[in-house]
Amino acid sequence: MKRFLFVAFVAILFFVVFTSSHNFNRTNYFEDLGYSSEVSEKITHLSPLAQKKIPKIAHSGKNFLFTCILEDNRITDQEFKLLHLCQRNWPNYFYSKSEAEQLYKFSFLENFEIVFKFPFSVSEISKFPFDQKMFEEVNVSISEKPRNNDFIPILMYHMVDEPKNWISIDEFKQQLSILYDQGFSTLSFPDFLNMNFSSIPVNRKPVVLTFDDGWSSQFDILEDGSLNPNSAVGALESFCKDHQNFGHNAIFFINFYPPPFSAKKNGNYTWQEKLKILASNGYEVGNHTYSHVILYNKPYSVVKEELDQWYNSLENVISLKTPGIGILNYPGGAIPSDMEYITEYSYDDITIEAACIAWGGPSYLPSSTYFNKYRISRIDATTENVQYISSLNSYKKPFVLKTNIPNFIASNSELFNSWLRRIYGINPNNFVIQIY
Repeated sequence: MKRFLFVAFVAILFFVVFTSSHNFNRTNYFEDLGYSSEVSEKITHLSPLAQKKIPKIAHSGKNFLFTCILEDNRITDQEFKLLHLCQRNWPNYFYSKSEAEQLYKFSFLENFEIVFKFPFSVSEISKFPFDQKMFEEVNVSISEKPRNNDFIPILMYHMVDEPKNWISIDEFKQQLSILYDQGFSTLSFPDFLNMNFSSIPVNRKPVVLTFDDGWSSQFDILEDGSLNPNSAVGALESFCKDHQNFGHNAIFFINFYPPPFSAKKNGNYTWQEKLKILASNGYEVGNHTYSHVILYNKPYSVVKEELDQWYNSLENVISLKTPGIGILNYPGGAIPSDMEYITEYSYDDITIEAACIAWGGPSYLPSSTYFNKYRISRIDATTENVQYISSLNSYKKPFVLKTNIPNFIASNSELFNSWLRRIYGINPNNFVIQIY
């Protein structure tokens, strides 16, 4: 019996000594890995399985991170995931206290590991907004900005049934084919001014079609209510049925004295009804003054009266919100002697947002430093001119990259620009970027 008690005593003594030595050695073990004595002590109170995992993610730079995690003397699966992600992304990084605290906060968010899928530094991640919405995705489109010397053609049409002085309808149809075959698609004048090329297919070139004076050969309706196929609009609509990515955008600069589209009479449609139909079909209507008065050297009273009468006549027929009505086309291309007559003009809440002349060649884009929105150049649309401008290297809509990114990137311009440089190797200053 005495022998048994002695053996039991020795066993118990050995266990106590071994256990205390083991704990002491485990504490030293973690200190040797570079952890502070405080962190090392807390680690030894974890389960053996948890302790076994620690060396795989050990680094002295994680002291502050472990201090946050082990504050409650335990470590969860979510916190282990955080540690492993930190080790994978930044194995030798020394975390500051504020960085460690911010990263620790992320571990409480659902899907927090998304943050670690992007090539950001710890200091950058510390700038992320901290809420659940940060993981919501937003749409981004990226396309190259136009160059300062990029241009597009703005074609000027008058009659399309008078080949002696202008062109015939057959020539007009031929021009549509030339433009299409050379990669052009029509762009509305307001979209041109706003640099909105969303209606233009990628790798096609914008062209703006303008029609002066409101001739009936530009727009006419037959007695049966159909478009006259031998009018410009009729030919354009017919062409677009077989060439849908060409588009049927055009602006009509009309006068009211004489009334527009009224040279050809039929018993069913007045010029007012024609104008309503034109606008309802999506075509733009622009200001060409009330009676086609040459504005050069005219006093302010004449300029104002011509513009006022035009808007007054228009609002009696169609809405003053019709696209294009803030765009002026100087009759004869003659600019007023004092440009303030135009730049300071207003009718109710309508102002002249842009004005074009009757010559000058292709127009620079509104983003160019060469662009003057009150002297927008146009090209007389002879077939020879259309063939010539089709051969020029005019602006072509670039490829648009569309992607989705988390809101925590998009909401911070500094991080967003960093992401663009790292992922796509682009300088954000050279690209048009839309977030929606």
